[in-house]
Amino acid sequence: MTQVPKEKWWTEAYLSAPLETSVLAGKPWLPPDVSKRIRFR
Repeated sequence: MTQVPKEKWWTEAYLSAPLETSVLAGKPWLPPDVSKRIRFR
């Protein structure tokens, strides 16, 4: 939904991978309009 996943500071952040995993795990419970906008890389 934002450009943050493409930013260098985010891709090199220590917690970016676990946070991305958490978001992707919760995706099925989000409304379809929101869920379809979530993607990383």
